[in-house]
Amino acid sequence: MKYLLFCDMNTVQCSPATLEKVISENSNAYLRITDNLWVFDAAKTSYAFEFQSVPDYYINVLLDNYLVENSICFVFEANDSNSCCNFPNNVCDFLTDDKNV
Repeated sequence: MKYLLFCDMNTVQCSPATLEKVISENSNAYLRITDNLWVFDAAKTSYAFEFQSVPDYYINVLLDNYLVENSICFVFEANDSNSCCNFPNNVCDFLTDDKNV
């Protein structure tokens, strides 16, 4: 399943390199779109001992130490059929490539 992760790096307590390391260690594949936006591929049900959605797991577990009260960070499923409207071709290719599953 493909997900988009947005973190306003001015509101979180880590560097883009640290955030990218978290993503790379917890996804099958990822692509950095901008300094604040990533797309990644992760199994929908592979997190924790109890089922947690990927967005919940990223926000509440993986990024918890880097987020503060006013942090702007969100994760959501990328809808393959409509996600490429305003993305560069390489991002659209990543979103529609089933080899990353």
